[in-house]
Amino acid sequence: MSQKVIYYVYTNHKTGLDSLKKACALVQTFKDKSDYSVHLYVNDFRAGLVAREFGVSGATTIESILDLDMVINRGDLLFIDSPEDDRGAMEEFVGECKQVCKIAQDCDEVSRFGEIILPKKIVVDEIYFKDIASKVDRCVFFLSDSDHDKTIFNHKSFFQNLKMELILGHYFFVGYEDALKEIFSVIHEADEYQELIRTSASVVTSSVQTALEAKMSGAKVIFLEKEKLSNCDNTLLESINISIVYNFNLKQLENVITSMFPKYT
Repeated sequence: MSQKVIYYVYTNHKTGLDSLKKACALVQTFKDKSDYSVHLYVNDFRAGLVAREFGVSGATTIESILDLDMVINRGDLLFIDSPEDDRGAMEEFVGECKQVCKIAQDCDEVSRFGEIILPKKIVVDEIYFKDIASKVDRCVFFLSDSDHDKTIFNHKSFFQNLKMELILGHYFFVGYEDALKEIFSVIHEADEYQELIRTSASVVTSSVQTALEAKMSGAKVIFLEKEKLSNCDNTLLESINISIVYNFNLKQLENVITSMFPKYT
């Protein structure tokens, strides 16, 4: 009898899909083992649709982490990647499941009820490093799957001076693409993401997951910090020599891009 793995990941229109991309990479790894029956649960229907683009179909939508008690059974393996308040339900999960693993949300997160805390590490789909594609001589910019605060549009005077191609996010507002056409001459749809990250020679991003995927693919990478990084994310990026531009310092970003990618300025 196959062992059942429940993987729950939290996403929304503001936080983006970094956690989903990690989840899809791990779910596919589990599925490669014939003795595992793997089930992906998400709290957002759109995330379940996007999961198909990353090789995982059949994701089930539940309302929140508190609904996991309706889907787990004794002896299951449970993986959780969520910042939600579980209101003490973690103790129940640990008691019911064979093992509970939680992806750390904070650098100093500790176990409360015996769950295993997994530190932040490089977790990417093997497509990014197993079969490294030939690089196209272009620089793509991917902010994240969400631009809730319209960061790109609010800095349009800067981006207009850079010869970067934009990858849209899955959670960008309806109609936002029209405004972005004023800034970027080349705009790629969100469903082209994986192929563009795999094949582009240079990548600028504000997504930690995208930075890791691009680096594993052999691209030159700049991380643009639009929100303060946690110490562990900062250390993770620096450990693989990803250049970081802090506090959205536009002058610093321009200098780094000029140094690394002179043809794109």
